[in-house]
Amino acid sequence: MNTEARRSGVCACLLDGMSDRAIALVMGIEHRTARDDVRALRKRFEAESKGDLARLLRALLLAEAA
Repeated sequence: MNTEARRSGVCACLLDGMSDRAIALVMGIEHRTARDDVRALRKRFEAESKGDLARLLRALLLAEAA
């Protein structure tokens, strides 16, 4: 699985409110990888926290659906 595909899955998990450990279990990746992906996504979207990132992702999904 490439990095972008994995991070898309991580985004979906974040939208479900999962912790880094839960993301790792569901995605079949190391906890460290899940944590690093969340950190990279926070940086990409300039989110200060995982909660902010989840809210941003929800807003983007709603905007795409409109």
